[in-house]
Amino acid sequence: MPKNRIIYYGTLVLVATVFLWLGAELTKRIEWILPYTAGLSVAMIVGGFVYEWYRSGRLRPPKPDAPTARPLNPADPKDKPRV
Repeated sequence: MPKNRIIYYGTLVLVATVFLWLGAELTKRIEWILPYTAGLSVAMIVGGFVYEWYRSGRLRPPKPDAPTARPLNPADPKDKPRV
């Protein structure tokens, strides 16, 4: 870090400006694809949920009164791994 704070802050502002300019130029070049990537990401999220439901063996959310799993306690003999 330079001893002169003016040089430090000038360099910081210059680097931030360059990154902002690069981001704006990149956005101009790829803005046409952004709606497609948003749609693809939503489809991936929905597909992931469906896949997890399929793997769990039930295609409905859990009941609100279903018991939740308790955390494992290594000191408890019931939580020891079975060999």
